[in-house]
Amino acid sequence: MSTLRISVVKYLNSVPLIWGMLHGPQQGKYELQFATPAGCADAVRDGNADIGIIPVIEYQRMDRMQIIAGISIASKSRVRSVLLLSKVPIGEIQSVAVDTSSRSSAAFLRILMGKFYSRTVNLIPSAPRPDEMLKRADSALVIGDPALTYRGSAEVYDLARMEKVYGIAVCLRLLGGPRRQEPLQVPERLRSVPGVRPCSH
Repeated sequence: MSTLRISVVKYLNSVPLIWGMLHGPQQGKYELQFATPAGCADAVRDGNADIGIIPVIEYQRMDRMQIIAGISIASKSRVRSVLLLSKVPIGEIQSVAVDTSSRSSAAFLRILMGKFYSRTVNLIPSAPRPDEMLKRADSALVIGDPALTYRGSAEVYDLARMEKVYGIAVCLRLLGGPRRQEPLQVPERLRSVPGVRPCSH
């Protein structure tokens, strides 16, 4: 039986989910692939990983997926790892340099600006370098470690606190059958992963 391939987010906030696989009793049992959230989604979609910590927005775009219940990176309030940095008041933003590492954050930002500020902003895909991003646009959307370590002078808006919802769903790639409403059976080779159990959608 081949080793289970798990694509995991390379940021600090994913460490509690994978600590046992790195340093605990699960060490060496799985092939861990470290990537950005967007990279994890691509790995699962392309069949290069069996399980991935993916942006929630990607779940609705992917077929033959099943959510693994009880495992996620989520918050009901401030997180400091999903930030909108701005040189102008938020109600005056016209352009946003968007970190290409994530996709849910960009979707949340588009909803936030449209719903609460009645603005359609120009999103500019960018590498996650806040200072350079702010040279290209009024504001910058950054996630993960670049957000946690930002110490610049721009106004900082915590998107999780503003939206009251931010999360990354943990999904696994199934070998056959479209997405279904009833719970799917967890494949035998995945049952050894801590916390894995089926859930309905």
